[in-house]
Amino acid sequence: MANEAVIVDILGQPTGEPIRYKIADSIAVPKGSLMVFSGALARQVKVGDTPGQIFAGIAATEKVANDGSTTLGCWTKGVFDIKCDTALAIGDQVVMSGANACSGAGTKYGLAFGKAIEVGAAVADVNMIAVGVL
Repeated sequence: MANEAVIVDILGQPTGEPIRYKIADSIAVPKGSLMVFSGALARQVKVGDTPGQIFAGIAATEKVANDGSTTLGCWTKGVFDIKCDTALAIGDQVVMSGANACSGAGTKYGLAFGKAIEVGAAVADVNMIAVGVL
């Protein structure tokens, strides 16, 4: 995949607060992927790839397909550089807009997973986003 989120600062002591989710063994996940709830099982996630999905966190590690692992830690609080498809102003809420991308929330505030903390231009710009899932 491409455009994975890049950690700027993980919040929480001493090393952040990842949440461990269930994941299918057959799935490959690059570190930094935006993860969403899959709905297949309780607390199960997959890589987000379309708008309107419910954000679960950012993959803390890489997961290799068919490696026997059925859990994945995801960062849920921090500051990350994330590709954005729309122009953002400081304070704009963001939602998933596709694979490893976000956009301004508009009227979709129930799906918002973070807030822009720097101004960003539209299309392929990487913006600093403060993420706070819980």
